[in-house]
Amino acid sequence: MQVGIDVVEVDRIKKNMGNPKFLERILTPQEIEVCNYSPQRIAGRWAAKEAIYKVCSEELDPFNWQHIEILNHKNGKPYVQFTKDDLSIKCGKIEISISHEKSVAVAVAIRF
Repeated sequence: MQVGIDVVEVDRIKKNMGNPKFLERILTPQEIEVCNYSPQRIAGRWAAKEAIYKVCSEELDPFNWQHIEILNHKNGKPYVQFTKDDLSIKCGKIEISISHEKSVAVAVAIRF
């Protein structure tokens, strides 16, 4: 088992959202819809992707933000979906948790 964690300042994400290409680079269209342009939710997705990268860095080389998608089950629990087929096999099972407050977002990824 491996654990990755990441913390992101929401204001940094909010500032970057001023660049129209920023969201398209780090989020998939489905993620943008789920986040509804909320800086806190976007920061949470960023933190989750960074935490996942920390436990799957070799498998994700070269790294592309679009290869990792963070969606939600009907009950709201976030889950990882890889958009590149072989990554789900290479990285195996990954559970994540995301939390955010006004100024920070944090995510933990556990690879089994």
